[in-house]
Amino acid sequence: EQCESAISISRLTRQGILELAPRGRLGAEHLAQWPRFFPGAFSAAECDAIAQLFLESSATAEIDERTSEGVNRVNRWDTDNRLRDSGRLDGVYARVASSLGVDLDVKGMTEFTLMHEFTREHNFFGWHVDSSPGDGKPPRTLNVNVMLSAVGVDYTGGQLQVGDTNVSAQKGDLYLYPAAFPHAVHDLQAGVRRTLVI
Repeated sequence: EQCESAISISRLTRQGILELAPRGRLGAEHLAQWPRFFPGAFSAAECDAIAQLFLESSATAEIDERTSEGVNRVNRWDTDNRLRDSGRLDGVYARVASSLGVDLDVKGMTEFTLMHEFTREHNFFGWHVDSSPGDGKPPRTLNVNVMLSAVGVDYTGGQLQVGDTNVSAQKGDLYLYPAAFPHAVHDLQAGVRRTLVI
């Protein structure tokens, strides 16, 4: 099973604290810089524990089945930020900050936390962007992800593609890319792929 974690840290760049995302128009030279990887940020046991935390705490899963829009996945939301506010995710937030090499209150900057789940029945998420000017959503600068499943062991297929780049993340890898970059999760062939989004 695979989990990814995407952290909304738009306030970082607005405050000028962290200059990870390019500003203005994105040319080919910017695309080559993304996604950025931090291999092995989490152990396999930590990944399993994070997934289990969401499986045990989610009373119901949201089936996001908008096939005409290219979406067929399961979302397990941290409803009302209960996990975040209880402190059960503090270690995750601290590890993200230390992996990025910054001293930040990632927990305080987190707007939401969810775990994406792709299964044989809910197996794709077509091309999209997570932030566009004027879309009515709060601005999100970066998607920060932690891969919580092992490709070839827990699932096959279901590869993330960011622009022209196929992301080959392994279980426990932390990686990030601008939320406004087009990206997709291709069809899952077998197993379960989970992703944690913060």
